[in-house]
Amino acid sequence: MEETGGHWRPRHPLEAPLAGSRSVRFCPGSNEPLQEGEVPVARVPTKSFPCGIVSETVTITLRRRKLMGGDGKLFVQCSEVDCQYVDANEPPCPLTLDLFAAEVEERNARQEGSPR
Repeated sequence: MEETGGHWRPRHPLEAPLAGSRSVRFCPGSNEPLQEGEVPVARVPTKSFPCGIVSETVTITLRRRKLMGGDGKLFVQCSEVDCQYVDANEPPCPLTLDLFAAEVEERNARQEGSPR
């Protein structure tokens, strides 16, 4: 058990398997089965990036814009929310999808190989 702001909850609430459940679950993007108690989590690529606009190193993450009824386009999200170019990915902002070229290629390959 662990304390969470005055409340107690089990440390690993998903450890107990559901009654009668014997299905094997896989982590997204992996062929490795999840171990008992593990929860599938999609991997979000994150990198450090020396940004000339804010003159400091920021954290950038590959994200997908949310659209009603489907997936949106990929973009690079910056940790510097006070930047005037935040989430723009347009010049003079130095953030482009090229910074995550390998990850974008991997996602595209997975989508092409997955059944629809």
